[in-house]
Amino acid sequence: MEGIKAIHWGKENEPLALAHLEREFSVKVSPTGLWLDNCGFIGASPDGLVGSDSIVEAKCPYKFRDISLLEYLKTERSYIIYEEQGQHMINKNHDYYHQIQGQLHITKRTQCYLVLWTPIDKIICIVPKDEEWVVNIDILKNFFLTQFIEHLLNQ
Repeated sequence: MEGIKAIHWGKENEPLALAHLEREFSVKVSPTGLWLDNCGFIGASPDGLVGSDSIVEAKCPYKFRDISLLEYLKTERSYIIYEEQGQHMINKNHDYYHQIQGQLHITKRTQCYLVLWTPIDKIICIVPKDEEWVVNIDILKNFFLTQFIEHLLNQ
């Protein structure tokens, strides 16, 4: 049941995270839907678009609803961002990083506003597109065509 609460929490608070981004950066977040890669079977759905070059990914972590995210980041390096010498750094090994890079490549945008929102703390980081990450799109396509489809056909 904790997972369902977390999903509900995220959906409920995402508009607050997007509004925070709009206020802090004086930008307009436009809604968007599903974007498909040229292959037609790999997609991405960012939480919003800003201008012609940016996407938005909002995270409202349920586990930080009652504690300070900023304090947690001072000692923990396994989350999407961590603090190093007073700076927020992106954890390139985190699943959210790969989600963001996939969204950037599929939408053909250059950066992502990553918004981490809790009632206590709000953090916005700009994540640039990693051009070298694109090889992962081909890995995903290959997996889908050689493993996933075969698995479905053998059911």
